[in-house]
Amino acid sequence: MKLGGLIRARARDDDVRDFSVAHLRELALRHRLLVLRGFRQLDPDDLAAYARRWADGGLLLLHCPEAREMTLVDVASGRPYSQVWQEGDYGVVDSRALLVGGTMEETLDRDPWMPGRFLVHLREACEAAGAPFDEAAVRRTLAPFDVEFRTCTVRLAASSKPGSGVRYRFLYDGSEDLTARAREAGLIDRDVELERQVLGAFHGAARAGLDFDAASGLAAVRTSTGGPVPIERVAALPAVPDSVRGHLAFLESRGLRDVFFVAAGLRTMSLCFRWDPACRSRAWIRSMPGGADAPVDAILAEGVGTTWSWDRPEMLAWSLHARAVPRPDVPARLAAFRDRAPTLNDGPRCGVAWSFAEGERSVELEKGYARNSAAILL
Repeated sequence: MKLGGLIRARARDDDVRDFSVAHLRELALRHRLLVLRGFRQLDPDDLAAYARRWADGGLLLLHCPEAREMTLVDVASGRPYSQVWQEGDYGVVDSRALLVGGTMEETLDRDPWMPGRFLVHLREACEAAGAPFDEAAVRRTLAPFDVEFRTCTVRLAASSKPGSGVRYRFLYDGSEDLTARAREAGLIDRDVELERQVLGAFHGAARAGLDFDAASGLAAVRTSTGGPVPIERVAALPAVPDSVRGHLAFLESRGLRDVFFVAAGLRTMSLCFRWDPACRSRAWIRSMPGGADAPVDAILAEGVGTTWSWDRPEMLAWSLHARAVPRPDVPARLAAFRDRAPTLNDGPRCGVAWSFAEGERSVELEKGYARNSAAILL
């Protein structure tokens, strides 16, 4: 009997975080040990944040900084298995197997997520950004997703656009039908067809979380494609706007080929791409509509977002997403939000998205609130 499965990176800069955790969890439980080899090495903070995504389900994430032989003992049978680990390997181990010679630590928020405290904190975040807040609307969103808010990464986000609202979101990688629950709670009045089609079309696709507005309720449903999916395959889904299909040549010409996330809002939808390292240059940014005015920090981005409508032919906006920028140059509204919005995290991460639309440029800042994560879903 063999213990373990192996996934090799296709390129040296491939990132383990680009895989759906739900899909990898299924493989790890099936094989008892899953080794991810040849992937880009994460720094300690990013590794710790990624490990927390594996906390549920009796699995441990391991990292081997140098080549060595380690032994796993299958608890069920008592049989030992020797495994030669290469430098930089990541491993996911079923709790039914014991690792000899390895340890794992997890940093938790000092204070747990609590609905009443969150309401107070969200109100303060809205006051800091000068954004509207409707306590009744927020309460209606918390009750149906109490488990998710207590156990998932929760983040707050605000935009530099005057009058725009503060959003709160949880990052999800489970199997529950969140949109069905939202419909039962009266937060939406229909199925999200785009999510249904993505989940049905792509192996490993998974629900990635929900976005809420602090004044109006449910704002967007996010879905992971389960890994890089060619834009042509995503555009072929009937629920994707015709405007996306009309821009395939443009997207290809800019190196925007692989889709990792899809977000469906009430009137618009977004596609999130990984920013191809071969395209990461100021010249590329200037080649995009409105990109000539991009700030210097925008080169730190790792992802590209595009926004579309079902009833308009043009690309409404595009954006550059960075997981963490130490002290980004942001307008006063966002600086106040960054400095005054409460958080349960020690040293919360701040992600930034620079957005460009016809004749308009804006910035969105995302701040960790509970269970810090390196992921960014602006």
